[in-house]
Amino acid sequence: ILNLLIARGYSAVPPREDQLKLLFIEESSNEIKEKERKIDYREINNVISVKESQIIAEIIKGENGKEGKNIFGEIIKAKDKKNVKFIIGQGCILRDNSIISTISGIPKSSKNKIWVEPIYILNDDVKIANGNINFPSNVQIQGRVTEGMKVVSGGFVKIRDGVFSGSVSANSDSHIS
Repeated sequence: ILNLLIARGYSAVPPREDQLKLLFIEESSNEIKEKERKIDYREINNVISVKESQIIAEIIKGENGKEGKNIFGEIIKAKDKKNVKFIIGQGCILRDNSIISTISGIPKSSKNKIWVEPIYILNDDVKIANGNINFPSNVQIQGRVTEGMKVVSGGFVKIRDGVFSGSVSANSDSHIS
């Protein structure tokens, strides 16, 4: 029995589309380390924030597909990549393929759009369940700051229901009802 290759073909390679790589998700600080024995739950801050001039995302350019061949030597056409348009919203600029924040705030993304919100709004009390707030821009709290909790803001602070044995620090005018 003789093994002889008579014909060989190869498939067309599909295109690789442009992608938006979000960097602020990867840089989420304040993660709980498994080896730590003592955890201060007040210091667990689940609010992802960015500072001015921080790179928050990168646009990764895709490639068109590559042609293939069938066993008869005929070319299998490759598909071209789609032209994806990324929308750079408020608080961001595009420089080369990097998206950079122009303000401090909360980075947001939806489909092909990215932007930075200049204010953090908490529709709850500042309590141990959601941790202390340490935010580089403006903070608005629709509840109260409970005992032992802290709010630190790089801008103004608005608190609707008062502060009860907690601590508030702001770099701008603030209003506590």
